[in-house]
Amino acid sequence: MGNFCPAWILGNAYHISDFNCSRPIPQIHIFKPDGPDYSGSEGNFNRPHRGIYNGNKPYNYYFIRSRFVLRRPAPVQSPLSQFRGGFMIQLDDVSKIFLLPHQRKTTLRQRFVSLLQRNTYENFYALRNINLHIKQGEFVGVIGKNGSGKSTLLKLIAKVLEPTSGKVHINANVAPFLELGVGFQWDSTVKDNIFLYGALLGMDRKEIIQKYDWIIEFSGLERFVDAKLKNLSSGMQVRLGFSITVSVDSPILLVDEVLAVGDIDFQKKCYAAFEDFKRQGKTIVFVSHDLGAIQKFCCRAVLLQNGSIQSVGEPAAVVSQYAAT
Repeated sequence: MGNFCPAWILGNAYHISDFNCSRPIPQIHIFKPDGPDYSGSEGNFNRPHRGIYNGNKPYNYYFIRSRFVLRRPAPVQSPLSQFRGGFMIQLDDVSKIFLLPHQRKTTLRQRFVSLLQRNTYENFYALRNINLHIKQGEFVGVIGKNGSGKSTLLKLIAKVLEPTSGKVHINANVAPFLELGVGFQWDSTVKDNIFLYGALLGMDRKEIIQKYDWIIEFSGLERFVDAKLKNLSSGMQVRLGFSITVSVDSPILLVDEVLAVGDIDFQKKCYAAFEDFKRQGKTIVFVSHDLGAIQKFCCRAVLLQNGSIQSVGEPAAVVSQYAAT
């Protein structure tokens, strides 16, 4: 009930004419609905109506079937206060540890005997003490050798993994394109997977229908709409996943190195989309082994080595340092 006593709640019901309450009753003034955007009763409404509780706390009144529901609105923040320190992505002293077992148990006998033995594990630092701050509109490239922690870094930003220590702050919605096949149903058609994957990325059915033709055209899969996804090549699956991801209206885009599977024509489409995203002011974190693309599109580059940041700065300087290792 919060601050409202039960007697006050029941006192507003149509079947109770009077009530007694020992607590003071808050004074409420309800403005009558007006304007063409109010569609009447029967549970339909398009706009909340303002009211005053105790003189200084605003509430919203929604009229539903000739009744109203009292709800406290979300606090309004200024555009400058919605970002922590002005950053869209903020990682503070982040580490990620995976446990590597030293014993492998493949039979039932081995598992039974292991109940009486102490299992030993090794701590593997996929990321160690990462401090990285990315502002709105930045295009940041992440490079490094295989196993250096690039994909793990993107998974932490996308909230797929939780850090072992440290804090990860993301101040906007994220559209991740991390691994081939994540979120797909292989026995379903291309059309069904567009609706499924789009829903996983936060789009509703109406929005997916509006963007459906663009997704099919961008991916170049017009002839394979009714084909099962498992019958397509890995490159065609990448084209479909990336096309759905970039169609999401999200301020942050995460792209892993899976674009290397695509052909030359599709890579040109992707890079043209990157240029468009830069003009729109979107924040992009791009993991790739294509050092030329890193220098062409990124305004800043990050070099990872053995789970730690070795260098952060201008792409040309960071790429030269990486080539020298």
